[in-house]
Amino acid sequence: MIIIADDDPVFARDLQQILRLERYSDMRVVGTGAELLSLVTPSGSPEVLMLDMMLPDNAEDIDGRGPPMSIEHLGGVRVLKELVRRKFDGSRVVVITAYCHPALNEELRKLGVLDDNIHIKPAATKAIIASVRSIYASK
Repeated sequence: MIIIADDDPVFARDLQQILRLERYSDMRVVGTGAELLSLVTPSGSPEVLMLDMMLPDNAEDIDGRGPPMSIEHLGGVRVLKELVRRKFDGSRVVVITAYCHPALNEELRKLGVLDDNIHIKPAATKAIIASVRSIYASK
């Protein structure tokens, strides 16, 4: 299963349609970190997690008026840290974000996300699909 965690419903829907064209059919879309965390359990973990960094919850210091003050304030980073704490393999995460900063990339690497799986919106579809294929091939 692929889980798409993104608070932009249009982007998430478009990404889901693109993945369907590539013959991936088992997908779930969530818009918050809380929804995502409820789906990832020891008995029910996705093969691929597509994660936006600017999720609206789990980032109480984000008020929607501008970029976060630090990487620690990004909802996606907080969710990913919790997933890693639960033993979720960070190498199965594809990050798709509009927030671009070298410190973010460094933090994602520490959490196990591979460089080739970090994409800046609007990301090239081919690169995103290549990340998904690579994760499935490494299983």
